[in-house]
Amino acid sequence: MGTVWAFGCSHIAGHSLSTEWSQQRMLDWYQKKMKCKNHQEFYDKHRSNAWKLWYEKYGCPDNANLSFAGQTAKKINFKYKCFGRHGTGIDYSYACLLDNMHQFKKNDIILFELPPTYRYLGMLDRVVQLAVLSKRELKYFPAERTINDMYSLMFKDIVAKNIDNLYFINIYHHDAKQINEALPDIFWHNKITLASMSDNLGIVRMPTGHHHQDAHDQFSNYLIKEIIK
Repeated sequence: MGTVWAFGCSHIAGHSLSTEWSQQRMLDWYQKKMKCKNHQEFYDKHRSNAWKLWYEKYGCPDNANLSFAGQTAKKINFKYKCFGRHGTGIDYSYACLLDNMHQFKKNDIILFELPPTYRYLGMLDRVVQLAVLSKRELKYFPAERTINDMYSLMFKDIVAKNIDNLYFINIYHHDAKQINEALPDIFWHNKITLASMSDNLGIVRMPTGHHHQDAHDQFSNYLIKEIIK
């Protein structure tokens, strides 16, 4: 039996995923409780405190087994090692990869989710997200070019290590600014992303903006059939 090793942010950690929240129950919550048509309308109406409305009432635990990586491991009968952390960037995943790569076996599968470029771990192990800072605050943080250079260097170092069965996974839309516009030399293995699959299938999103476990389920099927094989 091999092991699926997964590195990434909240989408690997399974943030806000729960079997208690079916698509229908989630849709009912939007429409009946919040008087909104769907997640997008909920977010537009409550942009400043959308997450707070959900967190305070229901909490938001991680369930890594329901993420696409966790479901992939279960379907192919592999063990599962998850190194996903909410809000992190490539530096966190890169460090976790370096710490654990000596344990990789020949038939293991390594899923490395490409996080947004604007994140990194700052002092005291605190997550920094440049995208949510004001112009005034940004003056006290590294420039975007510096962060992009760091991202590119770490990515290229992982590629240079030539690790067997390592797959770079992009979960965002192909035209998302998080990765490809800032770093055009970065590539990934999946032609279909989690975001595009979720939208094309009309799968409801969680109030946190994360994709429903049903989308992760379908995405894991795609990875097994078309990517991992």
